[in-house]
Amino acid sequence: SSTHEVAVVLGAYVFGLPGNAICRLLTTASYALGDTKRPARYAIVRVVVSTAVGVVAMRYLGVTGVVLGAVVAAWVECALLADFVRSEIGGIGMERVPFARIAAVCAFTVAAGLAVRHALPAAFVHHIPGAMAVLVVAGGAFVLSAQGLRVLSVRSLLRR
Repeated sequence: SSTHEVAVVLGAYVFGLPGNAICRLLTTASYALGDTKRPARYAIVRVVVSTAVGVVAMRYLGVTGVVLGAVVAAWVECALLADFVRSEIGGIGMERVPFARIAAVCAFTVAAGLAVRHALPAAFVHHIPGAMAVLVVAGGAFVLSAQGLRVLSVRSLLRR
């Protein structure tokens, strides 16, 4: 049961990862524009939003509610920083990110991994050989779909 709870919490946190990554970039852009105070103020807003949403959601969802508070707060901070940077330089460049194709690659990767996991005999599901099978198939699905949808080039990946 603990493993399932951790899986749910991690699954919820996944929705905040893009917001967190974009916030880091926009914070750096703000610093480059000479404004170091605004990111600090927005970080305070983030803590307040995270706490408020987390406390309310925790009543209904337990620890997952706290994580959802962090997710909402990440996107709020991201929106605030994006608005500032956009007003200063006219845009943030996010229109060039192929979000739909990235989401499709993620869906193919997860679907392939889950398909293998559910196809495995019960004796292998929670053991290293089963985990290796899931990871190999999911990794292969990632590479093939990312290459096929032009999200990344396998050649450029191998060159690095």
